[in-house]
Amino acid sequence: MINPVYYCDREHKTLKVDDIQDISELVTNKKNLLWIDLLDPTDQELQNIAEEFNFHHLAVEDAHSEHQRPKVDEYDDFYFVVFYSLQLNPDGGGVINHELDMFMGQNYLVTVHNKEIPALKEAGHRWEKNSSIMENDIGLLVYSILDTLVDNYFPVLDEIVERVE
Repeated sequence: MINPVYYCDREHKTLKVDDIQDISELVTNKKNLLWIDLLDPTDQELQNIAEEFNFHHLAVEDAHSEHQRPKVDEYDDFYFVVFYSLQLNPDGGGVINHELDMFMGQNYLVTVHNKEIPALKEAGHRWEKNSSIMENDIGLLVYSILDTLVDNYFPVLDEIVERVE
């Protein structure tokens, strides 16, 4: 499922993109910031986005397969990052992790994940709330996502420490 979010610098607000065909026009204007969140994308959806942004086939292959190691790969026009969200299993045992793959360009972010990651919604709210201080790059959004994911590590670590003690 593709959930595009479009941020327009001129209006300092976030807007939803209804037609995926509008992405080409939006991303070419460097004043626009674009976040496309792919939740359990089909092969065709991932391929369409990869072609739109000219992603390297190895990065797309990594995003398509699960269980990648956390990493940052630098390509000519973008970075590919693999990160993990952690949460406690609500049934009482163990830790659940979800892979989050990110393609980051100067004015766009494409996130790919197979399960719902609550931290992404929280990061989206932070992004909307701080839209008036956004600059012409995607850094604040990436920071919000990574900060939220790491913040969610602490309750998991606390629980592990408590069990060990």
